[in-house]
Amino acid sequence: MGVSAGTRRGLCVALAALVALAVLVATSGCSAHDGAPGTRSAAAGVRMPPAGAGFDYQLGGAYDPPAHVSVVERDSTDRPAGLGYDICYVNGFQTQPGASQEFVRDHPDLLLRVRGEFIADPNWPDEYLLDSSTEAKRAAIAALIEPTIRACKARGYAAVEIDNLDSFTRSHGAMTLDDNVALASSYVRIAHRLGLAIAQKNTAEQSKRLAAAGFDFAVAESCVAYDECDEYAATYPVVLDVEHSDDIDASEFDAGCHRVAEHVTVILRDHDLVTPSHQGYVYRACDAPASGVRSNTVETARRPAARASSSASGARSARTARSVSSVMPPTRKAAVTAGSSTSSVLRSASRSSMRALSATLSRVAAAPL
Repeated sequence: MGVSAGTRRGLCVALAALVALAVLVATSGCSAHDGAPGTRSAAAGVRMPPAGAGFDYQLGGAYDPPAHVSVVERDSTDRPAGLGYDICYVNGFQTQPGASQEFVRDHPDLLLRVRGEFIADPNWPDEYLLDSSTEAKRAAIAALIEPTIRACKARGYAAVEIDNLDSFTRSHGAMTLDDNVALASSYVRIAHRLGLAIAQKNTAEQSKRLAAAGFDFAVAESCVAYDECDEYAATYPVVLDVEHSDDIDASEFDAGCHRVAEHVTVILRDHDLVTPSHQGYVYRACDAPASGVRSNTVETARRPAARASSSASGARSARTARSVSSVMPPTRKAAVTAGSSTSSVLRSASRSSMRALSATLSRVAAAPL
């Protein structure tokens, strides 16, 4: 049975539209979750935090966040905020404050020792380093941390942040990056098996490797102050950054807000992450004017970087000491220029491909059967 020229042309137009759409998706390098070309997609079955949403970091105690906030991180011992997206803090590479002596009693073989002495984080002396140096120890540590991750899921959290992946830099050479990445990979498998997203915490220079291991997004501290935001932004579709009021002042914070990529959310918090009822509380989002800072202090001088946790619940306060292996990323200007160029090339390639495809199909439609 013959096909009329009109029908044939109609079919070709429809085919052209479908193939052009496929070309556009294939050349864009992005998925529905991507915040920028080239960033990784989330694992199947997990829910990601929305890029650009209001964010609060409440490790010093739970409280009602500012009205615009829908993404909240709290300690695993606290209930989720339930405002849209909740992240559960888990200390996966060191003992939790207040539990170190219990760990010494029950699991001394899983704590790092150097010359017979348990090794503590020099900035957090109530936290001992977990020993990730062998496969057997990593398996045992993961088995001990898994109930905490499961509890996060049971409480209603959508994601976990596993802190202190950089503990190997404090191990006096007894542990390596490879050891900690292997343990981190176990946490990734546990989280994803439970349907939880998992966030990389700090260690910006290892973002690509950790994303390859399965991490879904990043939670950073002071990536503006240390010029590390680009490292995360080039890898992850969502980056949540906490700057501290004793690291940068208001003008530096404002400048950082204008520098970072659109899928990087930056907030300013006080060093100890205290609740609004405490002296020293500070919260500010990028879209808030300086006059709109939520604060319970008039302090303007920068405080010392090293400070013990003041959290009554034992939750970790902000970390200000940086990894000794930290590598500064390229400047924001260079990264933005490269990103813009890449986007332009992809858009141009998509348009060129569609024009060539349309021309070919038009010739097919005009030819006799």
